[in-house]
Amino acid sequence: MRRCRVGIKQVINGVLGVTGYEIRHTPSVANEMARGKYRWLQERKIATVFDVGANVGQFAEMMRTVFPRATIHAFEPLASCTSLLTRKMPSLQPMHIYPVALGKVEAVATIYHNDFSASSSLLPMTGRHREAFPHTGHTIEEQVTVRPLDAVMSGVAYESPVLMKVDVQGFELDVLSGAAATLRRVDVLIVETSMVELYEKQPLFHEVYDFLRTHGFVFAGSFDQIVDPSSGAVLQADAIFLKGTNRGGAAKP
Repeated sequence: MRRCRVGIKQVINGVLGVTGYEIRHTPSVANEMARGKYRWLQERKIATVFDVGANVGQFAEMMRTVFPRATIHAFEPLASCTSLLTRKMPSLQPMHIYPVALGKVEAVATIYHNDFSASSSLLPMTGRHREAFPHTGHTIEEQVTVRPLDAVMSGVAYESPVLMKVDVQGFELDVLSGAAATLRRVDVLIVETSMVELYEKQPLFHEVYDFLRTHGFVFAGSFDQIVDPSSGAVLQADAIFLKGTNRGGAAKP
């Protein structure tokens, strides 16, 4: 079985290793970084987290630091990543893991499992992606189950307020289209959005923005921009959307 790699830090460390340097964070430092990054969320007292595209639990670990008692529902279709995520479950409770991809309809689909697992997608990768990030150049095809989030959560009780994070490499609108009922209960959305086509026929930022605006969400900023190493052009960013509007001014994280 293909090993699930855990994140961009490993790629950076592979480069730095030539010089004898390595990026490391102690658990306490990592916890402080997470609390600082998501400080704006703490006042919302999130009770439920939907981690869509959980990979090996990077976001879930940060949310457990910020919200010690929130229930995390993690969705990850790659078996190798789910295996690693399951090993972390004792430290992430209360948590539920769903070994499926989320989409618009029930289906069995091909996922392009990348050597750098965070770049795996249900959509083929474009040349622009491979040129910008050569370490993502190799994939194998696997079959995964796709289900709408509304179907998965039908009959499952969960508490509000709700935070939903979506990191699915170009499949954002399919995930959101299959979650119409769930979105009515979501208070905060963090969606990885692209400014250029990194996966074939993927929606770009403005399309995700338009969809969420019609579902009652307001764009409230972004963080974690990813840029093209050769040109510096912004390729992706994590976009923040909040339910409703502040009539006295812009929505604030």
